[in-house]
Amino acid sequence: MIDSIHIHPLQESDLSAADHILRLSFGTFVDLPDPMIFFDDADHVRTRFLANPSAALATEINNNSQIVGLV
Repeated sequence: MIDSIHIHPLQESDLSAADHILRLSFGTFVDLPDPMIFFDDADHVRTRFLANPSAALATEINNNSQIVGLV
């Protein structure tokens, strides 16, 4: 059950979790046998974050401090 949703600016310390979410979600969407190979060795999350950190948002549920989504 979701009691609360918290959206906040993505922090540099969140980049690994954000990269995992991005690869898993898009790799699953395009039905890859191993979704984590989506984007191969490209680092889209980090480069976009460094280009404009204020445009990256993270989502947490139930005050868990674990990122579950990106906005």
